[in-house]
Amino acid sequence: MKNTIKILALAFTTLAASAFAQDATFPLTIQLNGLESEEGMILACVSTHENYDKFGCDYRAAVKVEDLKDNQFTIENVAKGKYAIRIFHDLNGNMKLDTNAMGIPKEPWAASNNAKGNFGPPKFDDAAIDVNGATTTKIIIE
Repeated sequence: MKNTIKILALAFTTLAASAFAQDATFPLTIQLNGLESEEGMILACVSTHENYDKFGCDYRAAVKVEDLKDNQFTIENVAKGKYAIRIFHDLNGNMKLDTNAMGIPKEPWAASNNAKGNFGPPKFDDAAIDVNGATTTKIIIE
């Protein structure tokens, strides 16, 4: 009987730990290089593959440049998964990426893995990073 209780307790603990691991979230720290101004805000969009092409965000951040610590910020509670990050330096604080008449950005922007796109944002697979624990990624914003 004691062995049965021990086995059941062990099985329950294992199942509970497994369920917890599936719901675990982690901090995602983004280190920025290339900031040319201390004005404005940094806006970030963290997307799964299914939301990336729709310009949807699973996680967002808006941080005043003056509030950055060591040119980095952290988005808390990001679920385990594969994400691409789009980020831009909103110099005038209007909360949108300003573009010229041809749609070319007039404000500095970047993507995770420093991926580049041709006539648009980079492909998800080029910008994708894995979050499966506390994660830090470096992005050069241009």
